[in-house]
Amino acid sequence: MSLALPVPPPGSRPAQSEPGTAAAHRDQLRPAARYRRGVALWIALAAMATVSFNMTRVGGWTVSDLLFLLSGAVVVIHLLNDDHRFLTPERYRSGSQIVVAGLLLIVTGATLSSFGSWSPLSSMMVVVRLIWTTLIWFWVLRSVCRDREAFGALMKAWRCTVLVSSLIALMGEYAGVQFNTQDFGQGRQAGLTFHPGELMNFLIAGFFLFLIPVFVPERQSERRFPTLWWLAGTMIVTLAIFATGSTSAVLAIAAGTLTILATSIYAGRSKGGPSRSPLVTLSVIGLMLISFMALMSSDLAIAERLTSYGEGSGNLGDSVDSRARVNDAILADFDRYLIVGVGPTFFGGAAGSLVEDTGATDTEYGNIHNMHLKLLHESGLPALVGLWIIIYAIGRQAVRLVVVNRGTALFGASLALLGGFVAVNVSAMFGPTAYARHFWLPFAMIGCLWTVRRRELDQSAAEARALTSPPLPAQTPNPAR
Repeated sequence: MSLALPVPPPGSRPAQSEPGTAAAHRDQLRPAARYRRGVALWIALAAMATVSFNMTRVGGWTVSDLLFLLSGAVVVIHLLNDDHRFLTPERYRSGSQIVVAGLLLIVTGATLSSFGSWSPLSSMMVVVRLIWTTLIWFWVLRSVCRDREAFGALMKAWRCTVLVSSLIALMGEYAGVQFNTQDFGQGRQAGLTFHPGELMNFLIAGFFLFLIPVFVPERQSERRFPTLWWLAGTMIVTLAIFATGSTSAVLAIAAGTLTILATSIYAGRSKGGPSRSPLVTLSVIGLMLISFMALMSSDLAIAERLTSYGEGSGNLGDSVDSRARVNDAILADFDRYLIVGVGPTFFGGAAGSLVEDTGATDTEYGNIHNMHLKLLHESGLPALVGLWIIIYAIGRQAVRLVVVNRGTALFGASLALLGGFVAVNVSAMFGPTAYARHFWLPFAMIGCLWTVRRRELDQSAAEARALTSPPLPAQTPNPAR
């Protein structure tokens, strides 16, 4: 489905600054009941606000997953009762067919590969997890994301979990309050996740939710207020990312920032769109440069790892060398995975057989730290092609949302999602993230915004057609009857 701005015919009323806004408001509830959006959305908001709390589990399930599952059950109950008041209309719940095709390729390849796995039951559990994280999770979020108010609420809940996780990581760094007591070396922080790399991926996915509002206000009224709150949030999340000690985060954030700048220049900016003063931009850039220089002289984990790597010592160099050997071994046996792989695993397992062949001295480094090569090795080439299809389709949607939302209140959200999408994909080149929620979260929210915008533009086009359509002739009674 193409997102194209409708052009009103000659003689119609002037177009509004945001197509579909009037129709969307008429379709909403009364202002006094603005946030009475239904039980499914409220449960989804609670699930989104706890999405990075991976160590909190009930029967092996994270609290967030259980809440999303409950939200999906409420959606199904509404559908069975033919009650669509608080749900996205059926036409917009289906999502992109290209994305679904890519997901089916991944699931099919992973399922076939599970039959030849050393542990078929464990591999099928990974497949079930993948189906839940993509096909079902995407559908639940689209179903409850009925309009831009619901979308904005989900984005706020996402910011909440990113900020809370960042504060928890900083408590461990500066106050010694550790929720994950495992020692990862060099003071690396994991917060409420199982590994510093996992926390880093959650944080970089939401980093641009704080950075972009520094430059692009979410509402016109924000022009009158200082950007200190957003800037403070950005600094907190940045420090937490550095506290994880993951060096790939620097590349991911840099790639996301450059992509946002390039896309913004390509999209252009409409006059009257929300923006900050150029002085704010220059001040923030200067502050970021000063902060980076201070970082390199600090005792944060990432500074220590980068310094030791530059001096040719430390485990960062060993990790890089071991991962490179594993990647080379997979590429050398590329022809073995043209149809199926060795069977999907969350971590280790399939890659364990590569440890001896590649000379890796630690089983952790025997894991495949590249999402694309991991999927190829474990699920075969068709699954990898399916992943590339999804990345292309969602990436195209993210760029087109930036273009079509220029000059509107959704422009900042579009930029933030594009930055998060690029960041998680760059980080995936250095980690096994194909089955993790933090990788798919920007994909899911881009799909939600795409659905909301499609609906608004369709409503605006219907309004334009109604304004120019000639009235139906009045029917006169037939005297012969």
